[in-house]
Amino acid sequence: MDVADYNVIYHNSLTRNINQVFVTPGYTNIWDNSYPSGGNYWSDFTGVDNYSGLKQDQLESDGIGDTPYVIDWKNEDNYPLMGIHWDFNVASEHRIRIICNSTISDFQFNGTATSFNVTGEDGTIGFCRISIPTALMNGTYKVYVNNTEVPYTLLSCSNITYSHLYFAYNHSTQEVVMTTENYELLNRYLQLLANFDSLNSTYHELLDDYGLLQGNYNSFNSTYNDLLASYDQLQSDYEAATNELSNIRNLMYVFIVTTIILIATIVYSAIRKPKIEL
Repeated sequence: MDVADYNVIYHNSLTRNINQVFVTPGYTNIWDNSYPSGGNYWSDFTGVDNYSGLKQDQLESDGIGDTPYVIDWKNEDNYPLMGIHWDFNVASEHRIRIICNSTISDFQFNGTATSFNVTGEDGTIGFCRISIPTALMNGTYKVYVNNTEVPYTLLSCSNITYSHLYFAYNHSTQEVVMTTENYELLNRYLQLLANFDSLNSTYHELLDDYGLLQGNYNSFNSTYNDLLASYDQLQSDYEAATNELSNIRNLMYVFIVTTIILIATIVYSAIRKPKIEL
């Protein structure tokens, strides 16, 4: 890349080139946008990121190399990026910027939370430095990686305009979600409200079931009373029939006894009747 003198060149990804850039001898360019915006990502940069700050003398990682990337004696990137610079336009006046050594996909901002996927080589460590306008999200932040809350550093370069958050994670494909504590409280309230609505719905379903059971109970109770009345009637009819049979049996006994007495009388009379002589 041949450039004219005193251009400002930053937030580019310069990877796997034999010569990353070519500068006309004697020309001087500016290769970073000062701190904390940073410069460019150089795939052959061998520096480390243990410090932060304008002079890179504060003990916290910030996604920027601790030493400059030297191009030649007149050109150097004072704040080389340790990952690729990502820039997302989330509103007409606001952008979310991320320095990350992962591949970012499916970036979303719903007005209260930021989410995206990060992918990297398994077994390595990934990092993100998110710079988010306080006009979009402000307060005590929460960062989740695959639904697990992870610690982060709120960098000292944060101000009333931008919050700069740095956090690390194990590489694979992970979902990152960043919210604020106020949003978390709102989320919990909405979840509790949803649970209440669900319980209320279940209560009304149970109440309907209870009403149905109560109706069935009343129906069964009415049937039981009808059966009880029928049983009482049958019991009364049985007792009446039993009494009538007893009366008939007694009459039969009287008839039998009377008949026996009559027969005995006739036989006796026949035996006792005197013989008539001729």
